[in-house]
Amino acid sequence: MQLHNWPEFYIVGEPRSGTTTLHNLLAQHPQIFMSKVKEPHFFSTISFPALERSILNIPSTQKAYLKLFENAGKDQLKGESSTYYLSDPMSPKLISNEVPAAKIIIVLRDPI
Repeated sequence: MQLHNWPEFYIVGEPRSGTTTLHNLLAQHPQIFMSKVKEPHFFSTISFPALERSILNIPSTQKAYLKLFENAGKDQLKGESSTYYLSDPMSPKLISNEVPAAKIIIVLRDPI
């Protein structure tokens, strides 16, 4: 997999804060490619049991994760949404290590 396959942005937020709505709206834009698997949690250090990983389609390898974006057009921005990245203090660092210029969009709800 090549470097350009990494997503350029990540949507994070508390559950029920609108991340799914934002994910789905962005996926409709012709210049944006959103991961078909919402919440791949690839950069989360939160442990998922193997069965849950399988049911939720959580990729366990870099190759499997990058495969989520293989159908993106050459000029499309790539993004994914994983709520756990907000509560996992290691996720921003892990994302930055792979994609230093990545943007993180945080969705909050009232009351915060």
